[in-house]
Amino acid sequence: NISNEYLSKYIKRYEKDNEAILTLARMINKKKEIAQIKEFFERSKILFYWLWNMEFLNPALDRYLREKLKEWNPSWNNEKIDEFIMDVSFSTHLLPFQEEQEATVGQIRDTHNLYKEYAWLNMNTWYGIPFTFEDYKERIKSLKKLDKTNIGKAQKIVENIKNTEMRDLVLLVQELIYLKSYRIDVFTKSLYLVLPLVNMIGKKIGISYNQFLAMSQEEIIHLEKNDISKREKFAIVILDNLHHHYFGNSCDILRKELLKKDYSNIREFSGTVAYKGKVTGQARVIQNDRELYRVKKGDVLICNLTNPNYNQVFSKVAGIVTDEGGILCHSAIMAREFKIPCVIGTKLATRIIKDGDLVEVNANKGIVRKLK
Repeated sequence: NISNEYLSKYIKRYEKDNEAILTLARMINKKKEIAQIKEFFERSKILFYWLWNMEFLNPALDRYLREKLKEWNPSWNNEKIDEFIMDVSFSTHLLPFQEEQEATVGQIRDTHNLYKEYAWLNMNTWYGIPFTFEDYKERIKSLKKLDKTNIGKAQKIVENIKNTEMRDLVLLVQELIYLKSYRIDVFTKSLYLVLPLVNMIGKKIGISYNQFLAMSQEEIIHLEKNDISKREKFAIVILDNLHHHYFGNSCDILRKELLKKDYSNIREFSGTVAYKGKVTGQARVIQNDRELYRVKKGDVLICNLTNPNYNQVFSKVAGIVTDEGGILCHSAIMAREFKIPCVIGTKLATRIIKDGDLVEVNANKGIVRKLK
């Protein structure tokens, strides 16, 4: 039951919860009181709900947008609708990494202040560690001037839309595109702000940061150090709206069952075009962002979905193919930002394509082929 009114309320509620956790995290950063960690976890649960909720919104929004565009423009065929969606699907707000580019390139800014403001960009939600000061000094040397051509084009198209309801819907989509990526940034930055307290807790009970991540909320609040060795591997499977948790060897068994089906005979499959173009290259199948060091210049990135931690490889890859995603997904946003041919929502890319395969990504038609 999506409508413009529903989307507007959704965005306002999301923004309210984002600001609430950032406000709390700033307070914890100043006071460093262990008692406050409980409220932080409660706020994190709310944000975690939003993180998953938007994945379900993606396909519904995609269908709604296409239906409304067809209703308002009966003469438009699917190709015209796809072209319009790609032209306007840009955030008109700068994301944190873009703000960093603006603050760094062409302006004299104090490196220490920049570092203090953006060191968290090396993290991805609760994983990874902030940039060291030395690493950050190297990072800002490589930052390039932000290309705002696409954003400007999108704004001009929206300004020329005469149908008020249609213009409002496109503006809402642009807001959601911003939130789609910013939601991860909020999760990440809030943790960065509470890291001093996390480190203090770790020291107090003698655990590492990775061990801290494996602890339950109750264990942390009560400073309990239990045996968490069996929690190094875990998986969450959602069936019929119920969360099923698997640990240790159960994860290996589960993965083996999921990958049982033979896809070796499939040479061609399709998905949704996120950014047009056609490219051929060697496939680099990435299961998670800890494998990003394997991505080389000219590779075609094959993954389930990307997140802000993948930003470092978008300047290298020639193409992107994902299992999941819709017009709001991070992969689509970054493909448009970096002008990379991209096909999303293929469902099976990471199972059909093997690391090192030669693949052709025809993002003009949404088709991916294994060549060799």
